[in-house]
Amino acid sequence: ELYPRVPCSTLSGHHRAYALLAVLGCLGTWAKVCGTPPGYVVDAASFAKHDCYAPDGHLFLPHETCPATAVRKPARAKFCRVTGCVVARFDHFCPWVNIAVGEENYRWFLLFLASHALLLVYGAACALLLLLDVINAKDLTRATFYLERAPVAATRGVIVHFLLHTERLLCGLALACAVLGVTVAGFLAYHLRLVWRGRTTNEHYKWRRRARAGAPPANAYDRGPLRNAHEVLFPRSLRPAATRKKGD
Repeated sequence: ELYPRVPCSTLSGHHRAYALLAVLGCLGTWAKVCGTPPGYVVDAASFAKHDCYAPDGHLFLPHETCPATAVRKPARAKFCRVTGCVVARFDHFCPWVNIAVGEENYRWFLLFLASHALLLVYGAACALLLLLDVINAKDLTRATFYLERAPVAATRGVIVHFLLHTERLLCGLALACAVLGVTVAGFLAYHLRLVWRGRTTNEHYKWRRRARAGAPPANAYDRGPLRNAHEVLFPRSLRPAATRKKGD
């Protein structure tokens, strides 16, 4: 519905290429996060690779063993019921990408959210500009409308009512993209806030339960916003063994 209408008075022909690139970018980030393991802990070797954080003594205790898999759990790891594996720095299982989100694919998950939020906002903006093109092409602001054979002035409400009847698909696309764009952007903002605070989704809810029981201790894994972001972008388990524990 959008693509054949470009170019028009409100959108140049360049937006055909921009839209294609945006869609390909979303597909690329989706494929990347789907194809990147989150960091499974299944044996002694994978435990050693992901044993990057010291137990904080509150949420994560030393020498913990997963009762479901009987493997040692590094600090910040959690058993994922969907995949049936212990996941390093487990965040959550995402049904949209059908994979657990953990230490080694969290950065790609954030990029996946960002690319889709941008695409949806871009799609909503393009749909609104195409509706503006319809208004300009038909000169609706100076048109005379008829309601039950009585002439009606071209107010904003009347024009919107006219577009909802004559451009239903375009209006529906604009509304859907806007609502979904705000939803995905809000979900991205939630995860960026977790990154800022040095938490995962799993840890966030554990801290909330601690807070209800009383004042929780300080988060031992919060190293400041910049270092927290660095650990997401450059996971410790993918660094040389000598620098994993330090996190520098």
